[in-house]
Amino acid sequence: MLGLEIDEPFTTRDLLNYGSRSAIDNCIYRLIQEGIIHRITRGVFVVKKSNGRHAHFTQREVAEIKAGAFGRKLQTHPFKKAKEIAIRLGLIKPGQKWIGECDELESTYEISGPSSSFVYEGKRIYLKKATRRKIQLGDSKAGLVMRALWYNGFWNRLVLMRQDAQKLAYQGLYFGDRREIHQSSALIPAWLSDILNLENNDKYIQARAILVA
Repeated sequence: MLGLEIDEPFTTRDLLNYGSRSAIDNCIYRLIQEGIIHRITRGVFVVKKSNGRHAHFTQREVAEIKAGAFGRKLQTHPFKKAKEIAIRLGLIKPGQKWIGECDELESTYEISGPSSSFVYEGKRIYLKKATRRKIQLGDSKAGLVMRALWYNGFWNRLVLMRQDAQKLAYQGLYFGDRREIHQSSALIPAWLSDILNLENNDKYIQARAILVA
């Protein structure tokens, strides 16, 4: 414990090499009672400064700490981007609800492991298991667009089949982003690859941003 940095978060799992789980839990409990460390959320702690204060962490940062403790990858849930695209395509109007919309999605992340949740600052944070392919698409600008279109599913077909699918899907993306989409085509469903015409995408895209995101 003496080697822990002030304001550097750590987890119970980080300390398991130094003793049994019960011994580690007892030690952490004692240090909390003595005001040396602060409990951020279940299983996550931080060493306090000499004045008793401690660093504050965002919801995303705490979620990443929790995921990292188990060797999991965390990424943004695609709902917000999916709703942006739905509004852009005219599927819904601003202010209307979209597929599965609920307060829970405001604090939900995708994770490469079992689904779980924890409470931070009085709010429950959800870590939702995502498929391997969705995790591989990642949290880049291009990856998020692909996952958002995937999230919208069937509704994409109602509009994208009737319009220039690439301009709608690639709004705000640059050459490198679109190249990433092309290279990731094997990770998305065939129906999505078809409506985006990924087999021929170089015919349609220019090396500049198409519209403003």
